[in-house]
Amino acid sequence: MEIKSKGSNRMGDFRRTLLESASFDSAVARKIAADTGNLATYRSVEALLDAFEFTLDPGSEAKKDVLREKEAIETDKKDKLMKYENEKKRLGYFERQDIEQTMEREINIEAVNKRLSNCWDVATKRGLFND
Repeated sequence: MEIKSKGSNRMGDFRRTLLESASFDSAVARKIAADTGNLATYRSVEALLDAFEFTLDPGSEAKKDVLREKEAIETDKKDKLMKYENEKKRLGYFERQDIEQTMEREINIEAVNKRLSNCWDVATKRGLFND
């Protein structure tokens, strides 16, 4: 038998749990990526953010905000990767090896962290934990 409090808010609690889990996974992934260079650990963060996005009502202002910022982040990420590719062409072999290991990883990590931050901002601004 489930006991529900008067102010029970399942969807809001679920959204908060998704973002808290994404924040925790992001911290773990940041440590793993720094130690090993493995970006695969960020996939769980992206999956949790996609799940958060899925909980938003289609056509709502919150969903529009999240999608708009997600698109801006992806565009910024592509621009940075293009700039990085152009810079890489001018470098020597050994310089290129050093930069390849860090630049692409930093660009991807920055994009995931911006998206996570944006989801928190939209959820707080739009009152998505109060549904």
